[in-house]
Amino acid sequence: MLGLWYASVQAIDMQHTRVDAENNRYLIDLDITMQAPVDRVYKILADYSNYHQLNDSFIESALLERSDATHSKTRLVTESCVLVFCFNAVFVYFVETAEGTEITARIDPVVSDFSYGESRMRFYKIDSNRTEIHFFTELQPAFWIPPFIGPWVLKGRILDEVRETFERVEAFAQQD
Repeated sequence: MLGLWYASVQAIDMQHTRVDAENNRYLIDLDITMQAPVDRVYKILADYSNYHQLNDSFIESALLERSDATHSKTRLVTESCVLVFCFNAVFVYFVETAEGTEITARIDPVVSDFSYGESRMRFYKIDSNRTEIHFFTELQPAFWIPPFIGPWVLKGRILDEVRETFERVEAFAQQD
């Protein structure tokens, strides 16, 4: 039922979109406005165990440990195909939160498929039913990417995945 309803909503607005690739690092910097209350949006994005519900390519998500109310360790496994090249990627993050306003995550390169990674989401209440998120992420894969794929293909794929994820966040936040 969510799938049918979700397909008709898709009201997020992505602005100031920057997707770059340089020296095997991928950078995304954008502002997202969605039709949902900030507290619901934050709650969904701080629920690491259920990230697998936010995107079809997220095949596993888990909260590995919580050291206190603002610090945790999470794991996300994604499955992606770009052209004919398919792969799974493991992201293990050290996460720090500022309740209701910010989520910052840093890759643990020892157990991740990335040698470097940092992500940050800042949440802003526009009004009672609209939220703006400033989303920034920088990733450096520790795995080989075939040259025929090229950064231009990956950049487009990454942006599509980000859009799908935030559209689903909005749909879930509107249901609560």
